[in-house]
Amino acid sequence: MGAGAVLFSPLLQRVHAADTTGELPKRFVFVVKSSGLEPRGLMPESFKAEPRKEGGVELTSLEGAKLNPYMKSLEPFRDRLSLINGLSAGMVTVGHTGWYGGLGVYNAAGGVSPLRATVDGVLANAFPSVFSHLGLMMQPGKSVAFPPISAAGPGRPNHFRCSPQVAYTDMFASVASNKDVVKKFKVSGNVLDFVADDVRKLRQELGKDNQDHLDHYIDAFGTLKDRRHQLASMNETLRKYAPEYTDKYTSDIGPLHLEAHFEMASAALISGMTNVVTFMCDDLETNYETLGFKGNVHSIGHGSGDGQFNSNDCRDLIRQFQIDLIARLATDLDKVPEGDGTMLDNTVIVYLSDNAQKHHAGNKNWPMLILGGMGSKLKLGNYIQYPAYGAKGHRTIGNFHTTLTHVAGLPIDHFGNLDGGLKDIDQTGPLKELL
Repeated sequence: MGAGAVLFSPLLQRVHAADTTGELPKRFVFVVKSSGLEPRGLMPESFKAEPRKEGGVELTSLEGAKLNPYMKSLEPFRDRLSLINGLSAGMVTVGHTGWYGGLGVYNAAGGVSPLRATVDGVLANAFPSVFSHLGLMMQPGKSVAFPPISAAGPGRPNHFRCSPQVAYTDMFASVASNKDVVKKFKVSGNVLDFVADDVRKLRQELGKDNQDHLDHYIDAFGTLKDRRHQLASMNETLRKYAPEYTDKYTSDIGPLHLEAHFEMASAALISGMTNVVTFMCDDLETNYETLGFKGNVHSIGHGSGDGQFNSNDCRDLIRQFQIDLIARLATDLDKVPEGDGTMLDNTVIVYLSDNAQKHHAGNKNWPMLILGGMGSKLKLGNYIQYPAYGAKGHRTIGNFHTTLTHVAGLPIDHFGNLDGGLKDIDQTGPLKELL
């Protein structure tokens, strides 16, 4: 690495760890959409949408099934894909959104701080890197946001980069060829140094209580500076994997922003910059006019269409757009050899909604898609339909997230809160159909 190198490249750390311990890296990607994810949109054709009230779990191989036509981009991955229908979330309040409940498995509400870490926050803490948690959100007009879906801990919502320009500057500016990006990177470094020094001077003039309060800010500045040093030590790797800075990074068109975010996430995962990514694909005000129809997600959720497209058509096209981006990410990871397989074989991608199965949903069905692998720990390639709410064998989103912690090497009895309405059903443990 050369004398005086400040930090060891995360990419080389992963290779070294695999050589010495036999443990391959673990990565997790959560792709969250708003306004619900309808069961009909994920299940193979000819399958029934409603969970059965009796008869146990229905598990069918995807090998010979005909996938939903809006999922055709995932055809190459059907052996590493599972579609899940019938999980409930009685412990989560839903309406327009489930707030932190979808990833946290607890009751939350608008304007209220998170009670504890969501599953992506737990995994980010377990597998730290330069960006322990990388949050990316499509919300034109904003630089960063704190969508109430993801948290690092109690009262600590994770922040999400909305602007592709901001995200690119934070992650790849040290190797950028674009002069504007490089300029912003240098200016931000100078501002960071100036403010940090100013805060330290202010600290000396304050009493102990206020000094302790300011220490949190000083630590944050230190973390940001350390991150810049880490990225500088990775320049050779970043030059190899950094996405091209194209017009979509400066465009004011939202869907292009989401495409840029997926490009950056792919590069960040491959380079070792992060092990945990969460996308907030859209919110109720998002407009997908580039897909051929007008109207925001909220109006579409209430049944509005546009021209030749009815509400279901619009929802299908939005879902197809998001699934196509997931397929591109999976393709990128599948091109990179790792162990006896590829990076995709050691990455779990989860596609779900922040609001169960539909706009203004109840919480009795929360469909999900899981893609990738985790070595030999996950069993994928199936359509899984759990019995209806309250029926024998029924399971919850808490069991799904418990499954993720188990494959991550963090076995627990149950992630999040239990559902008090399921008194006669054992809610603990992972989903055995995925293990």
